[in-house]
Order: sequence, then structure tokens, then C-alpha cells
Amino acid sequence: MTNEYFAPFFKGTNFGSTDYVELIREGLKKVITGYSNGHTMNCILLDLKYVEKRGVGDYFATTDLGLDVYVKIVLPDEEIEKMCETLKKSVI
Repeated sequence: MTNEYFAPFFKGTNFGSTDYVELIREGLKKVITGYSNGHTMNCILLDLKYVEKRGVGDYFATTDLGLDVYVKIVLPDEEIEKMCETLKKSVI
């Protein structure tokens, strides 16, 4: 997940920052925790297929892909591997 990857989705927008990875993280965090984003961020997350509309009105839910991306942005790969190893040991 890089700023270069997300840049085309933010073309023509002005969020006051070009740290697109952080903007995506914040947008996904809001959806996951039940808060709302602005229209433009919702459109970007929809285009990326990280969220989908649910129910009546502008209620959005995170897709499996969106959750996967959020975890990868928030947790470094080493931390994810460490957590997986810990989980494997607790199951065995």
C-alpha cells in the first residue's frame, strides 16, 4: 500500500494532505467504528471496493478487502506474522 497506488483515486481532490495511505486508514477506521466520512472519501472507498452500501440511506460497511487493507496499513507485516505465530501456538 503506497501513496503512488492511491494517488489516481484522489485526483482532483484536496484533503489538505497527500499522505493517501493515512487518509485511507482514517476513512476505513471511521467506517469500521460506525462513524461517517464525507461524500468524496466514501466515493474513493467505494471505487477501491473497500466499502459497500448497506441498507437505506448512506450506511456503509467495510468489505473483507477493506478490512484486509486496514490491517495491512495499521500493522506492519512483522507484527502480523508475530500475531499469527502466537495464535498458532495457542491453538495447538
